[in-house]
Amino acid sequence: MSCIAGVGGKVPKMVRTARSGRRIVAIDGCKMHCTLACLDNIDVEPDLHLTLSDFGLRKRYGEDCNLEQADSLEAEIKQKLELLQNTTVTESV
Repeated sequence: MSCIAGVGGKVPKMVRTARSGRRIVAIDGCKMHCTLACLDNIDVEPDLHLTLSDFGLRKRYGEDCNLEQADSLEAEIKQKLELLQNTTVTESV
């Protein structure tokens, strides 16, 4: 796991890690895609990009998602990660 704020802030160690060739799963909360933008700023594409709002989650300040939403999201993400594990780095999920 790595800090996307460090990547966005172009902290050298974080940028090196992001560019190291290891797989990257980028998770954004909404369609603004801030995580994706941070990676794009250093010319890095994630192997998998997830937007939580695509799974029906909405921003509600001070409020967590319910257990049903969390379970559903976990199942979806596990499925996508399993697909990613079974692909080569150059393939897309």
